Amino acid sequence: MISTNTVGTMSWHPVGSFVLPRDFVEFTGSRPSTFFEEEAVHVDLTVPYCPEVISAIEAGAKAAGAEVYEGIYVCTEGPHLESPAQIRMLRRFGDVVGMTGYPEVALARELEICYASICTVTNPAAGMRRDAMSAGEITGEMAKSADLLREIIEGAASKMPEERSCRCGSALAEARL
Repeated sequence: MISTNTVGTMSWHPVGSFVLPRDFVEFTGSRPSTFFEEEAVHVDLTVPYCPEVISAIEAGAKAAGAEVYEGIYVCTEGPHLESPAQIRMLRRFGDVVGMTGYPEVALARELEICYASICTVTNPAAGMRRDAMSAGEITGEMAKSADLLREIIEGAASKMPEERSCRCGSALAEARL
């Protein structure tokens, strides 16, 4: 499964570029984060995004002529955008910031689904430039990248291996206590 997220960059990624998260940090609190409320299940998130899906996305991006970067995704609660002080703190933890990348990464692992995300950089995070972007400007940047993102995903779907050798499908094998 491939998910898409729009993010603000806390690093050097240009607006309109794409980032493949390799890891994440989450600062949420009100979202259900497990399917296993009634039992102790601890899935391993050492490699939270499926390397085979990431490889397929990279191949799709190459075929589309798009450059993708790697990074660490920081998920915040929202629904508001972060303040400059929050971004200064969050930059210590990651490269891009968004509100929708968690808990799906952990829930996909609990369901033993091969999962990765491709993020569209729509704006510099708060304090990364002098003036803020409006929600309309952010949406406009997302729209500019939509066709290329679609092409990347279509290319990735065609590159997905039928047989997978990743460990996603056996995530629960040793997760229950």
